[in-house]
Amino acid sequence: MAQQRPEFTVREEVTDAALVVTVIGEVDLATAPQLRDVLEHAITTAPAVLVLDMSEVSYFDSTGLDVLIHISTALDTGRLRLVASAAVIRPLTLTGIDSLIPLHPDLASALEHNADNR
Repeated sequence: MAQQRPEFTVREEVTDAALVVTVIGEVDLATAPQLRDVLEHAITTAPAVLVLDMSEVSYFDSTGLDVLIHISTALDTGRLRLVASAAVIRPLTLTGIDSLIPLHPDLASALEHNADNR
Protein backbone atom coordinates (compact mmCIF):
# COMPACT_ATOMS: atom_id res chain seq x y z
CA MET A 1 0.00 0.00 0.00
CA ALA A 2 1.38 3.41 -0.98
CA GLN A 3 2.05 5.84 1.81
CA GLN A 4 -0.18 8.91 1.66
CA ARG A 5 1.62 12.23 1.25
CA PRO A 6 1.03 14.75 4.08
CA GLU A 7 -1.15 17.69 3.12
CA PHE A 8 0.72 20.80 2.00
CA THR A 9 -0.88 24.10 2.93
CA VAL A 10 0.14 27.72 2.43
CA ARG A 11 -1.98 30.55 3.77
CA GLU A 12 -1.59 34.31 4.02
CA GLU A 13 -2.71 36.66 6.77
CA VAL A 14 -2.29 40.40 7.00
CA THR A 15 -1.60 41.76 10.48
CA ASP A 16 -0.80 45.25 11.73
CA ALA A 17 2.88 44.33 11.86
CA ALA A 18 3.39 42.23 8.72
CA LEU A 19 2.14 39.94 6.01
CA VAL A 20 2.37 36.43 7.48
CA VAL A 21 2.68 33.43 5.18
CA THR A 22 2.21 30.14 7.03
CA VAL A 23 3.47 26.89 5.52
CA ILE A 24 2.39 23.45 6.75
CA GLY A 25 3.66 20.08 5.52
CA GLU A 26 6.60 19.09 3.34
CA VAL A 27 8.55 21.50 1.14
CA ASP A 28 10.15 19.51 -1.67
CA LEU A 29 10.32 19.23 -5.45
CA ALA A 30 6.56 18.73 -5.67
CA THR A 31 5.50 21.62 -3.40
CA ALA A 32 8.28 24.24 -3.73
CA PRO A 33 6.82 25.72 -6.95
CA GLN A 34 3.52 26.40 -5.17
CA LEU A 35 5.37 28.03 -2.27
CA ARG A 36 7.43 30.15 -4.66
CA ASP A 37 4.26 31.31 -6.47
CA VAL A 38 2.57 32.33 -3.21
CA LEU A 39 5.66 34.18 -1.96
CA GLU A 40 6.25 35.94 -5.28
CA HIS A 41 2.65 37.13 -5.24
CA ALA A 42 3.02 38.19 -1.59
CA ILE A 43 6.01 40.42 -2.33
CA THR A 44 4.13 42.15 -5.17
CA THR A 45 1.81 43.53 -2.48
CA ALA A 46 4.88 45.36 -1.10
CA PRO A 47 4.50 44.44 2.58
CA ALA A 48 6.75 46.38 4.94
CA VAL A 49 7.70 43.02 6.45
CA LEU A 50 7.07 39.45 5.33
CA VAL A 51 7.01 36.83 8.08
CA LEU A 52 7.37 33.31 6.77
CA ASP A 53 6.07 30.91 9.42
CA MET A 54 7.50 27.47 8.66
CA SER A 55 7.16 26.16 12.21
CA GLU A 56 4.89 23.34 10.99
CA VAL A 57 7.09 22.19 8.10
CA SER A 58 7.99 18.53 8.58
CA TYR A 59 10.42 18.12 5.67
CA PHE A 60 12.52 20.70 3.83
CA ASP A 61 14.92 20.00 0.97
CA SER A 62 17.18 21.95 -1.39
CA THR A 63 14.25 23.15 -3.51
CA GLY A 64 12.94 24.89 -0.40
CA LEU A 65 16.35 26.46 0.17
CA ASP A 66 16.25 27.77 -3.39
CA VAL A 67 12.85 29.38 -2.75
CA LEU A 68 14.08 31.06 0.44
CA ILE A 69 17.20 32.42 -1.27
CA HIS A 70 15.13 33.71 -4.19
CA ILE A 71 12.62 35.47 -1.93
CA SER A 72 15.24 36.91 0.42
CA THR A 73 17.12 38.46 -2.52
CA ALA A 74 13.87 39.84 -3.96
CA LEU A 75 13.14 41.73 -0.73
CA ASP A 76 15.13 44.58 0.76
CA THR A 77 17.36 43.65 3.68
CA GLY A 78 15.43 43.24 6.90
CA ARG A 79 11.99 42.76 5.35
CA LEU A 80 11.94 38.95 5.67
CA ARG A 81 11.57 37.19 9.02
CA LEU A 82 11.54 33.41 9.35
CA VAL A 83 9.98 31.18 11.99
CA ALA A 84 11.26 27.68 11.36
CA SER A 85 10.90 24.10 12.54
CA ALA A 86 13.93 21.90 13.19
CA ALA A 87 13.41 20.39 9.72
CA VAL A 88 13.99 23.86 8.22
CA ILE A 89 16.64 25.13 10.62
CA ARG A 90 19.04 22.23 10.02
CA PRO A 91 19.57 22.79 6.26
CA LEU A 92 19.65 26.56 6.80
CA THR A 93 22.46 26.31 9.34
CA LEU A 94 24.38 23.65 7.41
CA THR A 95 24.43 25.86 4.32
CA GLY A 96 24.96 29.17 6.15
CA ILE A 97 21.72 30.63 4.84
CA ASP A 98 20.66 31.33 8.43
CA SER A 99 23.13 34.24 8.34
CA LEU A 100 21.10 35.84 5.52
CA ILE A 101 17.59 35.45 6.93
CA PRO A 102 16.72 36.41 10.52
CA LEU A 103 15.35 33.40 12.41
CA HIS A 104 12.82 33.73 15.22
CA PRO A 105 11.75 31.07 17.73
CA ASP A 106 8.03 31.70 17.21
CA LEU A 107 5.54 33.88 15.36
CA ALA A 108 4.97 36.21 18.32
CA SER A 109 8.70 36.95 18.47
CA ALA A 110 8.89 37.69 14.74
CA LEU A 111 5.89 40.01 14.90
CA GLU A 112 7.15 41.72 18.06
CA HIS A 113 10.53 42.28 16.42
CA ASN A 114 8.75 43.85 13.46
CA ALA A 115 6.71 46.17 15.66
CA ASP A 116 9.89 47.30 17.45
CA ASN A 117 11.74 48.04 14.20
CA ARG A 118 9.19 49.89 12.08
